[in-house]
Amino acid sequence: MLDLESEIINQMNQRIAKSFLDVLILLELRREAMNGYAVIDHVQNKFRITVEPESAYSILNSLENDKFVKGELVQEKRVYRLTEKGEETVKTIQNLRDKILGLVLNILTA
Repeated sequence: MLDLESEIINQMNQRIAKSFLDVLILLELRREAMNGYAVIDHVQNKFRITVEPESAYSILNSLENDKFVKGELVQEKRVYRLTEKGEETVKTIQNLRDKILGLVLNILTA
């Protein structure tokens, strides 16, 4: 039974982390500016999922196009930091935490 529980938790962790990868990136960038590989390392270490560079850079590019982050060349690496819009979005997500958790609970009690 414990093995099944561990497997289910692992799978759910991977699904949730991959589905919310853009949010996870925004939340981490609020702590510090990072280059793409630092973002990948953080997500892989914290959530134990594999993130392909193409996926991470595609998300970073989308976040930049949508003005949530700004990338700047620093020592030959593109470093991303939150914009004002990104900061406001992160604050809003944090303020909605209980509602977001409620959505997950609603899914699990369906």
